[in-house]
Amino acid sequence: MGVSFRGRAACETITSVRRLDQKVISRGVHGWWGDWLVNGAGDRIVELRFEPPMRARILGFPIRVRRLRVSVDDPDGLVEAIAPSSPTTP
Repeated sequence: MGVSFRGRAACETITSVRRLDQKVISRGVHGWWGDWLVNGAGDRIVELRFEPPMRARILGFPIRVRRLRVSVDDPDGLVEAIAPSSPTTP
């Protein structure tokens, strides 16, 4: 998805991180109004929330991301790696 979606955020801007149990049917980059899903799989989804919103680009166009759901190989590992630096983890 690197060509379609790019974004970087400082760890301090992550307000929460959690694993989601929901499964999604679609694959790719989807979103609107700060709520984005970037996935290559229908499961192993991690949700990250940002404040202030993360700056990113979708197909080269600038966007702001408040909530990002992303599929990863090791969701528990990602949550564990980020959670200590996150102010709140629901």
